[in-house]
Amino acid sequence: IAVNYRWIPWAIAIPLILSISISRVYLGVHWFTDILGSITLGIVFVCLGTFFYRRFDPKAIPIKKILLPGILITTIAFSIYISATYPH
Repeated sequence: IAVNYRWIPWAIAIPLILSISISRVYLGVHWFTDILGSITLGIVFVCLGTFFYRRFDPKAIPIKKILLPGILITTIAFSIYISATYPH
C-alpha cells in the first residue's frame, strides 16, 4: 500500500510560518505589508525553484563527489567564522 506523506512537511511548516508572521506583527517589529510581501516573495522563489528543477532531467550525483568538498567547505567556513568571532 503506497501512502502519500507529502502533507506532513506542509502541516508543520504552514502553522509555524503563520505563527511567526503573526507574532512579528503583534510585537510591532514589522508591518503587515512587510509580512505579506515576504510571504509572497517566498512563494515566488519556491515556484521558480520548482520550475527550474522540473525543467532539467535529474541525474544522480555520486555521494563521493559531494562528501569531500562539502566537508572541506564546511570546515573552512567554520574556521573563518570562529577566528573572526572569538578573540584569541
